[in-house]
Amino acid sequence: MRHRVASKRLKRTGGELKLLLRNMAKQLFERGFVKTTLPKAKILRPFAEKLITQAKKKDFNQIKRVGAVLNSESVSRTLFDKIAPQFAKRSGGYTRILKLGTRSGDAAALARIEFVEKPEEPKKKASKNAKNQV
Repeated sequence: MRHRVASKRLKRTGGELKLLLRNMAKQLFERGFVKTTLPKAKILRPFAEKLITQAKKKDFNQIKRVGAVLNSESVSRTLFDKIAPQFAKRSGGYTRILKLGTRSGDAAALARIEFVEKPEEPKKKASKNAKNQV
């Protein structure tokens, strides 16, 4: 019986689910979006948002905790240096889920999870030669 069980398992054991969420969170933090099935996106959303909230605090304990969860120094550095400062004024709701329809092979509901605010990239100055060539 499933009485008082709060989370979904996606027919995976605890370790398999942990690895799935870790890998999907890494992709989300590296690329800014993940295209997956709707149930996986719904489980990834609170997992990723908790990591972002921890990264906003940016003290030693949070750096260790997020680093242990993500298990990748480059991704955790990206999270602390680029993504967390971007959401400094926002108190939650860092991601959104967009429904994409169904997959043709098995009719699974697809979704795209992405950040609400896009990361700002530094603008490159146009050179004088580029203006003259046009």
